[in-house]
Amino acid sequence: MATNGAANDAQAAGNKENMAQYRSKKGNRTRPGPKPEEWVGEHLTMGDEFQDTPALSVSEARFIVDAAETQRRNNGKKLRDTEPLLKMMTYMDTFARFRSKEALYGVENVCNPERFNVLTRYEKACLVSLCCGSTDEARLLVPSIGPAKKDDNDTEGRISDNDLQDLLEEILSQDEAGEK
Repeated sequence: MATNGAANDAQAAGNKENMAQYRSKKGNRTRPGPKPEEWVGEHLTMGDEFQDTPALSVSEARFIVDAAETQRRNNGKKLRDTEPLLKMMTYMDTFARFRSKEALYGVENVCNPERFNVLTRYEKACLVSLCCGSTDEARLLVPSIGPAKKDDNDTEGRISDNDLQDLLEEILSQDEAGEK
């Protein structure tokens, strides 16, 4: 058994040498991880170039791409059917929850009242795309929302469970209104 372990170690060392030679000839093709200043977690930091950039939900992105495609067809042009574009459109068709213009406007109106201004546009877009059913699910899937605000003197929480649940219910009601 010891010889098998030694043989495996030798083979692994040989593989490392081969990989080092391969990388030196072909370049390192591994993708770097996220930069420390660009992390979406408990603390939302997206990098300087994204600070004032509006975020879109999957439904909003689908609406924009569909409008661009319609406009190009009306002008006699065709969207290039590249593999990434087709995959993106398939993804958006699968996961876009709000398909009508009225439902999208309704969701936008629901997310804009002042009591929800404690949430960033990115967090609102995540909530619209995910359509969470409970505050626990929303806080788990969008960790930057943080803990629940217990009262007006609470400095740790940003939004109370009641306000977040109201927002989630209003978002879901727009889905039902858009289906009618």
